[in-house]
Amino acid sequence: MSVAGIASSSLSQLANIQRNYQQVRGEFKQLGQDLQAGNLALAQTDFVTLSQSAASQFGSNSPESKTLNTIGQALQSGNLATARKRSLLFRSGWWARARNPITVTSGARRTRSGKL
Repeated sequence: MSVAGIASSSLSQLANIQRNYQQVRGEFKQLGQDLQAGNLALAQTDFVTLSQSAASQFGSNSPESKTLNTIGQALQSGNLATARKRSLLFRSGWWARARNPITVTSGARRTRSGKL
């Protein structure tokens, strides 16, 4: 594959990741609003949509997936307080990592600013 082909493919993958991130973020925001409003039925529906979108974004053993599972368990049992707490953990962990991605360059980890 040519350099231009690789670059084009990489840009396409990056655009897909960005779209998925925005979709998951929007769905998570809706879940948070329904949790805050105390609307269990809507929160459960939001969670199903979110978990389907998040499946492509996170691995099954990721911290995000584990936290999503605890949110789902809390919603299944009707425990809005626990679901709210777990959603805050998800938000703080996932959004923090999403704002500060790490790239691997020549075997060394570098932040977006290029510092080791």
